[in-house]
Amino acid sequence: MRDGAASRDYASAAHAWLDGCSLIVNRADCVDEACRRLSVSLRTHLPHAYVQLYATPPHAQAVDAHADDRDVFVVQLEGRKSWVVYAVPPVSFPNNDEQAGKAFALPADFESQAPRAVETTLNRGDVLYVPRGFVHAATCGAEPSLHATVAVATYDWTWAKLCASAAEECWLGRTPAKIAARLEKYTYWRRCAAPPLVCDGHGSKAWQRAVAELDKLAGVVGVEPNDVIGAWKERLAPHRAAQDAPLAGRDGMGVTDRGVYVRRRRSGEDRDDVERDDRGGLQAREELQAVLPQLLGAVSQEPCRVDEIWKALDPFSRIALAYVGRA
Repeated sequence: MRDGAASRDYASAAHAWLDGCSLIVNRADCVDEACRRLSVSLRTHLPHAYVQLYATPPHAQAVDAHADDRDVFVVQLEGRKSWVVYAVPPVSFPNNDEQAGKAFALPADFESQAPRAVETTLNRGDVLYVPRGFVHAATCGAEPSLHATVAVATYDWTWAKLCASAAEECWLGRTPAKIAARLEKYTYWRRCAAPPLVCDGHGSKAWQRAVAELDKLAGVVGVEPNDVIGAWKERLAPHRAAQDAPLAGRDGMGVTDRGVYVRRRRSGEDRDDVERDDRGGLQAREELQAVLPQLLGAVSQEPCRVDEIWKALDPFSRIALAYVGRA
């Protein structure tokens, strides 16, 4: 990454680094055992976490100021990096298509005029928490930087999405995706559901508070509380299973079963509307569009097997293929 854009114009990662590019390993938990163990150990308190690695050369910035649709913990591993986190989120608890600086541009004077909540430099061993939706920016000074971002996909586990998943298909004539969209017009429903419902590391009081909140919200939608918990566990199952698989069985840098099928999401199609079929039920996430043009050149709106295009991918593209997720 350089100046906020992905590039494939270099002969190697070393060439890119020397020219001021940041190197990013998406889903490092799928290719590195230490990152995998960290992600798995966090399940006692977080439903699911994954790791991305960012190496940034001196006097460089990987991406411009932006907000994410997930909560992240920045762990500084080597060097130093300066961070600014802005105080007021442009969109409260955003979804993927509402990320400021990604889905839409920030005002030209945002970074100079917006109030700042955090302004600090991380050294080795420091950790910074950036909540979902808060705009942030990071730059390197005279030293290079290596940091890990531990991401928690809280946008996928909102009270609205989980309650809607447990609802009947024709609840008020709406599909679960439309139920969630209607509920998420209200900020309260956009919040991540309480982790104690699916994590066993929390105390009894936290569990009781979580159950009380679940009972209240499930009652509004007219679903059984246990069905909401079941819907959440169903969402988590494939992600946890992927992390639990031995790294040695993943064909080097490959992190996706080459026997499955992928396809692009069709125009106007919501993620939750993608139907599973006998040929798989995977879809290429939007993040791939910027970094894997060679992959998307082969992936159409009709399902095709991953192994049909696998040989055309270079090692860094295979790492990025970790972003292919189950619908």
